[in-house]
Amino acid sequence: MTMTDNPLYTEIYDDLINDKLVVPSMPEVALKIRHLVEDSDIPVSELARALNTDPAISAKLIKSANGALYHGQPAVDTCARAISRLGLNTTKHLVVSFVLRNLFDEKIHTDLLSERVRDLWHHSVEIASISMALAHASPGLDAEEALLAGLLHDIGELVILTYAEGYPDLTVDSEVLDGVITQLKAEIGAVILREWQFPEAIVEAAFGAEEWTRDSGDKPDYCDVVLAAQLLSFIGTSKMENFPDLEDIPAFKKLAGGNLTRDVSMKILDEAEEQIQETKELFLK
Repeated sequence: MTMTDNPLYTEIYDDLINDKLVVPSMPEVALKIRHLVEDSDIPVSELARALNTDPAISAKLIKSANGALYHGQPAVDTCARAISRLGLNTTKHLVVSFVLRNLFDEKIHTDLLSERVRDLWHHSVEIASISMALAHASPGLDAEEALLAGLLHDIGELVILTYAEGYPDLTVDSEVLDGVITQLKAEIGAVILREWQFPEAIVEAAFGAEEWTRDSGDKPDYCDVVLAAQLLSFIGTSKMENFPDLEDIPAFKKLAGGNLTRDVSMKILDEAEEQIQETKELFLK
């Protein structure tokens, strides 16, 4: 079956080019926090009140403020103190990151595709955790923004899987479904993130997340981080056979101040092991 004969591909592609793509809504709490943070004069107490309406997010924020990066500092036990320690921008990025789990949990209702969505979320969390560690080691990059880029780099695939629920005969053929995902997920991801009003740097990370030869210039960006994080996640697995060597991609050479090598990257991940594990626990439990 060619792509033009595939009804799933045809429906998604037609919706895409006709500006009718079914885009999931960003959860209300995330939108509210983003709008509040845009006001740089907002009192921390007001932001904390807004976050306390969602106890799960508030608890995760407090846990983040007591994480590995802040060892040696007194523990915080309120949302307001967590915000004060993290800062408004980091708080915004983390809140948006926390609510993304709900999108992955709510969108799929069939067992077969639910398993794929679960795997997709676990992969996204893995890449986000590694991206955060790489950004910490790379001057000029923000770790929480890298975390968000990692979580969102495959968001286009989630939308394709929601469309695929309408084609049960096609979804049992993983090769056919993977073909549609490969063809469309980058462009769909970019459309979604622009609809959600994310910065262009995050949009580009989703659009170029598998363009291994991509070279945007001398300075690293979040797409570079996500590209390198994916290859690092494949080390020691059979997946690595299908991808270029780490040191052959332009993105890899720009990170960590231009000093990234395979050995240096392993050292970065080893030193960030506790933080990586904490990040995974925040998003997978």
